[in-house]
Amino acid sequence: MVYELVYIDIRGLAEMMRLLLADQGIAFTEERIGDLEKWKQMKAGFAFGQVPCLKEGDKALVQTGAIMRHLARKHNLYGKTEEEQTYADMFFECIRDIHVKYVTLIYYEYDVEGKKEKYIGEDLPQFLGQLEKLFVSHQNGEKFVLGETLSFVDYALFEELDIHLILDPHALDKFPALKAFHGRFGARPSLKEYLEKRKAANVKVNGNGKHPLPRRVLFNSYRSPCRHRAFRKAMPPKYELIYFDIRGLAEQIRLLCADNDIPFTEKRIKTPEEWTKIKKQFSFGQVPCLKDDDAPIVQTGAIVRHLARKHNLYGRDEDDQCYADMFFEGIRDVHDKYVQLMYKDYDTEGKKEEFLQTTLPTALDQIEKLFVTRQNGEHFVLGDKISFVDYALFEELDIFLILDPTTLDAFNSLKAFHKRINQRPSLKTYLDKRAADCVKVNWNGRQ
Repeated sequence: MVYELVYIDIRGLAEMMRLLLADQGIAFTEERIGDLEKWKQMKAGFAFGQVPCLKEGDKALVQTGAIMRHLARKHNLYGKTEEEQTYADMFFECIRDIHVKYVTLIYYEYDVEGKKEKYIGEDLPQFLGQLEKLFVSHQNGEKFVLGETLSFVDYALFEELDIHLILDPHALDKFPALKAFHGRFGARPSLKEYLEKRKAANVKVNGNGKHPLPRRVLFNSYRSPCRHRAFRKAMPPKYELIYFDIRGLAEQIRLLCADNDIPFTEKRIKTPEEWTKIKKQFSFGQVPCLKDDDAPIVQTGAIVRHLARKHNLYGRDEDDQCYADMFFEGIRDVHDKYVQLMYKDYDTEGKKEEFLQTTLPTALDQIEKLFVTRQNGEHFVLGDKISFVDYALFEELDIFLILDPTTLDAFNSLKAFHKRINQRPSLKTYLDKRAADCVKVNWNGRQ
């Protein structure tokens, strides 16, 4: 079956997919959207109103991370073991962390005095230094991200390095392992042929000509909190979760473990001073971190997928996994907007009202439409089988209800889902204890 890829007529978020398909000799066609008016006409036809979209027969998959993982599973590009899959997930999320900062510069700060210089001179070297340390942890970075095994993450890494070399041709001069990888990878025969055609076609990197379509079209699927050491098998696993003494990004992990009776211990960081002392222990200086028999896994998406694979919470088949990935990424999109409100816009006049009256209803409507496509939304995200995504969805709805108790009144299926999950016995015990402990939602005390 031939894939069809739908995206804007730029490199953007779809380019890593094109690279993967071209290098692997996988047939695909494209619909490239060339103007804003055409996109406005098409937008409502895509889940979450987003592209890129990969069509496979009558199935349409959106969300960059979901598409890449689907292609990886189908074409043997996701590593050979659970350990490799978890490492691939972590590395991919780290690349996305860098990309969100790049997108912020290109679409929001490029013309602000000093921002480009600071990004190139300070921020980018810091990001690349952290990425290089992670990269050389597998066979000294002499081949691929996973060592001997080519994976979907290599295409994401190559594209990220490539666009930064356009921004600054000297970007990799101090990072020999990444620079050598970029040179090796770009010389792969099938990829080299594609890259030469792309150059001849003069395809733009971004939609505004700075490296022109609205920001929302492009800035739709990058975010999140990374690290790796050698993984060791042990039965049963001993989990330790490290995070701040709030709900935040770790709460969906706690919910999953509590509901499935998965034992874990916690280290809760209670003060900024305590965090400052231990921050350098974590790649990219980020938590949550889940230690699985002392092997640290970071990036929220990597952690919950790791737990899902180990505890049968990732669906029954490839279709379930694709749908779960897509739904999870959609939840993260709306969470990004929530975080923007809580930590940046909360005290700005009109921003909270705009979020509650426009942004949130639009997002919940998109989520509910997708939710009811499986057994009319009467059970779980995947239908009759619970998955890691249900805990992410429940937590997201729960924090919105704290912000506005009437949030779900217009969304019957989501409201009923929240009530059902809330009443699950093991989860209810955990939630009652959490309420008694008065655990805050966010670090700044706004919830």
